[in-house]
Amino acid sequence: MEYTNDDILKECDTLVYEFQNSAKKRLRPLLDKRNYLIAILYYKFGYTEEKIGTIFNMNRTTVSVSKLHTYSLLDYGDSVFKENVNDYLINYPYAFPSFTNRYKKDIQITISVDTKIIKKLRAYRDIVNEKTIANAVKRLVTNGLNLWEK
Repeated sequence: MEYTNDDILKECDTLVYEFQNSAKKRLRPLLDKRNYLIAILYYKFGYTEEKIGTIFNMNRTTVSVSKLHTYSLLDYGDSVFKENVNDYLINYPYAFPSFTNRYKKDIQITISVDTKIIKKLRAYRDIVNEKTIANAVKRLVTNGLNLWEK
């Protein structure tokens, strides 16, 4: 079944109404539904975190975390989550992207070089078709370490 962002926005309006009329705001079924709709809006329809935050009347940072829960819980096979969003899974199916690689953070190293080395790095960058000097330096370091390990 094909659906549009208008269908999702109608579901969002219904859910926002449920949140407003709920005595307890942190009920798991409501949170699971909200997280599923947030993930659909973000990944399928390309809404920004700020725009989604406006729709649900919440902070952008909460949206940033919420959009990741859907993939995690579906990947884990959480039966409570699946039960809570079963109607959405049937009516609004979507294969959410994996985000596990996003948490592998690079460590920054700052170095100072003179203009002669910068000119050489720019020339190397252009020869190997890298977009930035930083990428060219990473490539040089990686190649140098590979040679050193042999």
